Parts: sequence; structure tokens; C-alpha cells
Amino acid sequence: MMKRPMLLSSISVVFCILLYYFFGLYPFIAGLLLCLGVIAFLHKSVLNICLFALVFLSVFISALSLDKTVKKTAKLRGKQFTANFIICEETVQKKRNCTVVKSYDNGILPDKAKFYLYYSGREFAQGEKITAKVKAMSIDGADFKRLNIDGIYGRLYLMKTVGKNGCDLFYGSIGKIRKSVKGYFRKNLSYASYATLIAILLGDKTGLSQSLYDNVKTSGVSHIMAVSGLHLSVIMGLVFFLIDRTVKNKILRFLLICSSIIFICALCSFSASVVRAGIMFTMFAVPPLFNRDTDRLSVLCLTVVLNMIFSPLVVLNISFQMSVAAVFAVMIVLPVYIEWLKERISFNNKFLLTVFEALLISVFAQIFTAPFSIYAFRMISIAAPLTTLIIALAVTLALQLGIISYLLRFLILIPAYLLYVIDVDLAFINRVIEAVGSIKYSAFNVPGWASVFPAILAVSLVAGMYYINRRKENGLPHRL
Repeated sequence: MMKRPMLLSSISVVFCILLYYFFGLYPFIAGLLLCLGVIAFLHKSVLNICLFALVFLSVFISALSLDKTVKKTAKLRGKQFTANFIICEETVQKKRNCTVVKSYDNGILPDKAKFYLYYSGREFAQGEKITAKVKAMSIDGADFKRLNIDGIYGRLYLMKTVGKNGCDLFYGSIGKIRKSVKGYFRKNLSYASYATLIAILLGDKTGLSQSLYDNVKTSGVSHIMAVSGLHLSVIMGLVFFLIDRTVKNKILRFLLICSSIIFICALCSFSASVVRAGIMFTMFAVPPLFNRDTDRLSVLCLTVVLNMIFSPLVVLNISFQMSVAAVFAVMIVLPVYIEWLKERISFNNKFLLTVFEALLISVFAQIFTAPFSIYAFRMISIAAPLTTLIIALAVTLALQLGIISYLLRFLILIPAYLLYVIDVDLAFINRVIEAVGSIKYSAFNVPGWASVFPAILAVSLVAGMYYINRRKENGLPHRL
């Protein structure tokens, strides 16, 4: 661990953030100082010590700002006041309309703090700037902390719209892009296919039927049907494929990759999970600029640290935890076992090798995310690995062809053929989910302590990985 400063930094910062969440600001500060002292004692490199100090200082400033915002907004519970807001996301229709707003130019609320806004009547457009009289809802401490984990500082109820102040360029542009994408696919696909594509492409599940939504959870493919780092990786796979074959200049390649990441994040309304994956892909794109190999574990740890600097409590977000666990499993642990297996099993058929690797990806991702999902949701799906394997390629095809079709929508013939393939592909995805979700024992409820068993299995796989690597470093055969 001493040879990997980013790994040590991420573990130390996670420990200190947990102190902040459960015990408050002062134990958090004491934890930072303690970790820095221990690291300074163990490390002899002045450069590494300065790196740790910079990371800890950044996290401290971020946590201090968070603490100030939390305390200021907590005082407003149950009160009425007038403030300025930007509509950040599309309205979700439930019993009442709900959207996410961000405060700006306020003396009452902290600037750039996000809130849930509940209201009745006409829907607000994404990017719209309003002055509104609102009432801060009273929420208990547990709910308040849960909202903070998601980057939200409270729930507001709209009493009256006082004025409209135009449109925010950034959020307004995002809203127009999403509206254009929705309109294009709604016009050219059957409604069931359209609803599924918009769910996996934009993260908008409002069009999914309740039965399909329930089957998604039962079949264990919520991670595929929700916008996440998986979707960004699928789309970026297409981007990397095109860039590798057309662009040779390193700087131009980097700029194209970053602009593609920003565009996709904007398409998904800068969903937290997609932004986290975007940071990771950006970090992976940096080493080739300097002709250096990518240390995947260090990049993953750097991504964790950067996310905690931007949003300290993200480490407690279940989506973040599962994303990190899945990436660790697929990009760091699994390649060691695949190499180990290839030395013992001869795969003459490349197709069988591809299917085998796809199955292992699904199984390893499920093993490493299971402790978090079981503890959080008290449910396990035994059909998840098989369902994921069956529809993963279909989802990849739908996402990539969907992007291509939208970008080529002004042509006459090509998009029509692509749309037909997309429609058939999405119908297949829906059929598989409905078939697996309707099986009686495809998923069942379990107690939270059952998460211990997959956790033990995951730790055993990590131990095996280190054992194989150690023997490889010593020039010994890879035996388990």
C-alpha cells in the first residue's frame, strides 16, 4: 500500500468522511490530522507527503463548505421565503410534479445548493429561471442526511411563482437536446421500444409500464436499465473505436474523448453516476498523453478521491459504491483470473472465448456488487447473471445504434434501417425481462446480514488475485 499513494489516500479519506457523517465536523478534522500524521511517519518521500496534504486539504475545504450549507438550510425547515431558482432537471409526474432546482443570487439560501421542488399546475421547462415563494418542508434528521448523500439539501413546496427570469444557457441547452432526442425516437419507434430506449439512454423511466419496471427489479437488471457508468462505457467504447482508427494526434484524441464525455453527460442531465464515470474515463485518457501506462487501480482510487472532493458524502451513495465495486471487479480483479485460466484452458474458438469472458464479467460484477445491493435492498436475484449476459449485447447495440441513428437523422435511408434494427432489438430486451421477471423464484428477499457471504467470496477473490500476482512477480507458476 505504501507503493500506491492514491490507494492510501482514498482509504484515508473514506475513513475521515465516515467520521464526519456519523460524528460531525470535529472528529472529521481530528481524523484527517491523525491520518496525515501516520502517513508522514510511514512515508519518507516529501513529494508523497505533500500529495497527501493537498488531498486532505481539498477534502477538508469541501466538507467545511458542505457543513456550512447543511447548517444554513437546516434552519429554514418549515419556513416560507422567496428565492431565485434554476430548473435543473425535467419534471417527474407523481402525485405532485417534482423537479430538482438550484438556488442562485439568494440571500436566504446558499448559492448553487440543490433542492427537490414539489408543485402543482404547469410544468416548468428545464433551464427555466424563476423567482418563487416556497415553503421548506420539515424532514427528520435521517431523511436530511440521506438527501445530503445525493447532493440535495431539502424539499421545497412551491407556494407561488413570483416571476420568470429567462432561461439558463447551460441547463436550457441540455433540455433542448433531451427534448430533441425524445421527439425523434418517439416519432420513429413503437411506444414500448421508445420507453425502454429513453430509460437506458437518458435515464427517464416515466414511460416504462409498472409491470416492466417491477420485472426489471426482479430479474436483477436495474443496473442496466438505469443510466450509469456502464452506459457511458458502452458509448465510449464506440467513440474509442472510431478515434483509434481515424485520429493519430494524442492531444486531438484527448480533446475528442473529453468532448464526447461532456456531450454524453449533458445528454443524461449530468446524472451523478454518469459524471462519476466521466471523471474515471477522463483519468484513463490522461496517461497516454505523456506516453505512460495506465495503472488501473491508481486511476480508480484517484476517481474516488476526486468524487469525494466534489461531493464528500458520495462515498455513502449506494450507486457510487456499486459502481466502484463493479469497476474494481471487472477492470482489476477479473483480468488476472482470465490470464490465469487461459494458461490452463485452450480456447481454439474466439467466439466461445468471447462468450466465456462475457459470462465472467457478469458473474464477477454480480459477486462484488452483491454485498452492497443485498444490504441496501434486502433482495437477491439468482437470475441476474444470466439475464445480464443475455441482454448486455442487445443493450450495447441499442445504445450505439441509437446514438448513430440520431446523429445521422438528416439522411434519408440509413436511419430508417437502423431504427428498424433498434426497434427489434428493444422488443427482444423487453421480452427477456418480462419472461425472466415472471419466473416465480427468480428473486427473493433476504436479511441484511446475508451480505456477509458474497463479501467473503469477494475478499477471497481479491486475495487470490494478489497471490497470483505475487507468484508471477517471483517468477513462479500461477498455482492456486
